[in-house]
Amino acid sequence: MKYTPGPWEASNGNIWTEGEQVFVAMTNDVPIGDSLKNAELIAAAPEMYEALRNLENDNGIIPDHAWQMVQNAINKAEGKNDSQT
Repeated sequence: MKYTPGPWEASNGNIWTEGEQVFVAMTNDVPIGDSLKNAELIAAAPEMYEALRNLENDNGIIPDHAWQMVQNAINKAEGKNDSQT
């Protein structure tokens, strides 16, 4: 999967990596505090994606419903829908 490599940092509602702007999370329709929190969540996305991709459930220790949530999140990040899994 291709995306702008992390780590990403949130600053004033914008997402940055290595001094380059990646994404602007500010909108007029969202309160400033929400926009800043949205930016922080978006900035964490590359690390969260990598963490989920590296999870293993070979011994079945992760409950089925939680493992399905992991798989759904990975598929969503990769632009796949449920029928493509």
